[in-house]
Amino acid sequence: NYDVIPSIVYTHPEVAWCGKTEEELKAAGTEYNVGTFPFAANSRARTNDDSEGLVKFVSCKHTDKILGAHIVGPAAGELLAEC
Repeated sequence: NYDVIPSIVYTHPEVAWCGKTEEELKAAGTEYNVGTFPFAANSRARTNDDSEGLVKFVSCKHTDKILGAHIVGPAAGELLAEC
């Protein structure tokens, strides 16, 4: 099941994701919710002067099951492992 295998691109900022994208869910006709959180609102990221990026989750509209997680920002690979 490739939906549970995380992917990471080690750039600056890092890019990490696992699961479905919004585009894939739209194409499949799946109803979903989206939640985003900017790194600029994260005190650790601001303290380290590395606050570019965001965290995005897509979840099932009816069950809240996480269908995908996408992170762009410092230590994105480590953060994805915490999801």
